[in-house]
Amino acid sequence: KQWYQRRVRGSTELPPEELSGRASHVEVEFADGATKFFCKFYFAAEFDRLRTLLMPGEALHDFIHSLSYCSKWQAKGGKSGLSFNKSQDDRWVVKEMSRLELQALLMF
Repeated sequence: KQWYQRRVRGSTELPPEELSGRASHVEVEFADGATKFFCKFYFAAEFDRLRTLLMPGEALHDFIHSLSYCSKWQAKGGKSGLSFNKSQDDRWVVKEMSRLELQALLMF
């Protein structure tokens, strides 16, 4: 029995040759019981190519494994109040983006 339902939408369903010059955003929704999850990946194909270039072979698996064990991190010095999470092996930091930062990323 599958414990989740997943729906993927976005332009990454297109063949890679059709992605050039297009933003490839992917939305993923799934549920576990009464809890629903939603995640949007911006520039999914572009970041996938970057990860593949920078983390060949097992390094990508290690990256994903590392990110699966994160905890809230109390970063000092920021005034935005946004949350930071740090992988338990202290290798990676994930930062929540403000709407202004997201708009800047999308315009870049």
